[in-house]
Amino acid sequence: MGPFLFLRAAAAAALPLALLLSLSVLPATALPWRAEAIPDPTKDPVGCGRPAGSKSWICDPDHLLSPAGADAVELALQDIHTNVTRKCGDTHQGYEVAVGIVQRMDTEEQNIPDATKRFAQRLHNRWGVGSSECDNGVVMFLSVGDRWAYISTGKGARETLSDSAAEDVISEMRPLLRSGNLDKAVLVGVKSIRAHLRRGFLHWLLHGFFASVWMVLTDPFPPICAVVAGVALGLFCVEVRDRSQRARFRRRLT
Repeated sequence: MGPFLFLRAAAAAALPLALLLSLSVLPATALPWRAEAIPDPTKDPVGCGRPAGSKSWICDPDHLLSPAGADAVELALQDIHTNVTRKCGDTHQGYEVAVGIVQRMDTEEQNIPDATKRFAQRLHNRWGVGSSECDNGVVMFLSVGDRWAYISTGKGARETLSDSAAEDVISEMRPLLRSGNLDKAVLVGVKSIRAHLRRGFLHWLLHGFFASVWMVLTDPFPPICAVVAGVALGLFCVEVRDRSQRARFRRRLT
């Protein structure tokens, strides 16, 4: 089992942030893949190793994840899209996170990190992860036999899943990848992405709260709706803070 190396590559113009990580080597039992041959999980779940008729954001054509592991990751991806949203214009849209996993890439490039980057960007574009209005997509791509992974974020998602936050995601996955626990590594990565995106959502709520307070302080006749919204947001943020403190206290006791 080789050492885990970490490398960050510069993002290409109009393309997501790239983070690269070498992975532990597994036996090469499957044919290598070109990005153009990887199915779209939303259109061909069976080709991606998922049940027929399912709505999926996972493509694992080499069946590297166990069925139970893939199901757990799928639930985590659906939870992000349903419960973690971002304001786009006059509406809120859920973030879209997709996972692609292959045993090995079919590439003639000698520079595997660059090949991984381009491979993942092609998947991101072909699958259409993230809305065109919000650019709120995230793609986690792993080429296990090549020992490299790539995490990319659309411009909108990058406002909350920052550069340093993506590094944190990789750091949480690294020990599990070293030990060969791919199921748990991917699930931990997806849940970590959710946590960072969620923190960005709470930041937006706090911004809305302080904006409401500013309206109250600067307008001698503030609309009653601004007052109510400010109070509601303030109570919500206090509750979130208290829950977080209680959770940390519980963790210290266990």
